Amino acid sequence: MAHLPFRTDVARIPVFGLGCAGGVGGLSLSTKVARATPNSTVLFVTVELCSLALRTEKAYKADIVSTALFGDGAAAWATMAEQWPRI
Repeated sequence: MAHLPFRTDVARIPVFGLGCAGGVGGLSLSTKVARATPNSTVLFVTVELCSLALRTEKAYKADIVSTALFGDGAAAWATMAEQWPRI
């Protein structure tokens, strides 16, 4: 992030190694961060690159099928939580 012109209040929380569960875990984490910092905007980006693990020199049928079923993907989600009055 130091190489890109982000504002000084931008934070990065790397979460990796969760596979398919990374999307759900990331949505949960982004919601918690938004609630902890009211009136801020949280951008959650997830990328899964299953094709990086495909060994083309020894491609078996099962490998090709699993790459086709669980292919590469990316998604983003922006959220924010409003300041709620305390009673």
